[in-house]
Amino acid sequence: MQSSLVTLLIFGACGYVTAQVQFQAEAYSEGGCVKPPPPQQIDANWLVSQKTFYVPLASQCAFRRFSETFLSRAGTTEDDVHSMCLTIDMVSSGPGLNVTNTGFDLRDFRQSCQAGSEAGHFFCIPVSGTAGTNPPRAGKADYYITATDNQSYLFIVRCVDSFFKDYLLLSTRPAISQDVHQKAVQSLRELGFDDRRVEVMPYQSCLRSDRFISTVSNVPNNNRGSGGGPPTYGIPPFPQGGPFIGGSNDLRRLGGGFGGPFPGPAF
Repeated sequence: MQSSLVTLLIFGACGYVTAQVQFQAEAYSEGGCVKPPPPQQIDANWLVSQKTFYVPLASQCAFRRFSETFLSRAGTTEDDVHSMCLTIDMVSSGPGLNVTNTGFDLRDFRQSCQAGSEAGHFFCIPVSGTAGTNPPRAGKADYYITATDNQSYLFIVRCVDSFFKDYLLLSTRPAISQDVHQKAVQSLRELGFDDRRVEVMPYQSCLRSDRFISTVSNVPNNNRGSGGGPPTYGIPPFPQGGPFIGGSNDLRRLGGGFGGPFPGPAF
């Protein structure tokens, strides 16, 4: 049989694909969903007051799923992922969250997220999007917050459509310190992910019509050293416990675990 007539199916974390589609999300699969460690409780006030998060690091599969949702097609070049300039905005809505995912010069799709069975667990469904997007491609997903410092980042493991696993590192700034990067990679390895499939989102060229996305690290300015030059990445120590100030009455019901004080390390 001629090779042109042979269809090679690849199965993994993001499903089945044909070998001819090089950049489709399904080609970057990593196996079925994993049960993450008990979700870490978080400071609700910080989560919703931050509003906008960047995603400087994620699995290849996750970034491609976002890209395909925005573009309504599989990517044809790596630029279809790396020029995405992905940001995620969260706003409290009763006992849940309204989430807006934005990329490619203000295309967006929105999700409605409700409290899950445990603290730090949300179940999110796509509800709408701007013209040209394909919100159903995002899938229905369980979000598990497995690590956070309640200051600068969230590490989230997802189970998409009850089967496909991926992960996202949400940060308050477009760039993360080497320390946070290394801890995230160590954590994802322990969860069974392949560190060769870690991808970094560049934000250096992101210029949107409503605001400029800065490219400084997530290190507070007073820890960046002096006299010019690159940041020193003097990130605050990872806390071994609270207290963290609790959130609103609505958000306290999210997963039954919002508010404080509460224990638990970051990574």
